[in-house]
Amino acid sequence: GRWFASGSDDEIVMIWDLDPLVRGKVFGSNEVNVEGWKPVKRLPGHESDITNLAWAPGNRYLAS
Repeated sequence: GRWFASGSDDEIVMIWDLDPLVRGKVFGSNEVNVEGWKPVKRLPGHESDITNLAWAPGNRYLAS
């Protein structure tokens, strides 16, 4: 799909939207990214590192 979810040791889940118009360079390189993602939702509230994420069938829910 269209959305990508990420989580990390900052205790925040981020939802990203694929944006075909976003193009940028790979950090520290002259290579151009083939995909562009923009953040659309920040989900704080965890009390420790986020180690796993999973979309439910149909992509309606996200478990973390």
